[in-house]
Amino acid sequence: MRKHKDDISLLANYFLNAVCEKENLGERKLLKSTIEHLKYYSWPGNIRELKHVVERAVILSDSFYIKPEHFGLPKAKKGKKLRELEDTEIKKVLKECNGNVTKAAKVLGIDRKTLYNKLNRKKQQTKDNSNIA
Repeated sequence: MRKHKDDISLLANYFLNAVCEKENLGERKLLKSTIEHLKYYSWPGNIRELKHVVERAVILSDSFYIKPEHFGLPKAKKGKKLRELEDTEIKKVLKECNGNVTKAAKVLGIDRKTLYNKLNRKKQQTKDNSNIA
């Protein structure tokens, strides 16, 4: 989904309408700022994560307009990239879990394999950067 940010709006609205119909909630709308917020997130869990996040936001919100804060996604701090924030959070949780990847993955709410992939990506970036003259 990182390469198809424009699809996020279509998918989010599709999931929104589906959950509203399924749960008999009536019509709900996503604000433009909500769509932008969703586009900014990296979606490590891909389309399934988007679906679950939209469903949860709609079900837990009493509002007609679904706002960015209804999603509970991490907010990027000014000047930092989302990947940097993610890496910092992973380090912090791994430390709290004494390096136990399975436990850390549970705390982070992601699959263990996904966490290993993120750790390997970080290792590869570090290795690539050390090869730069």
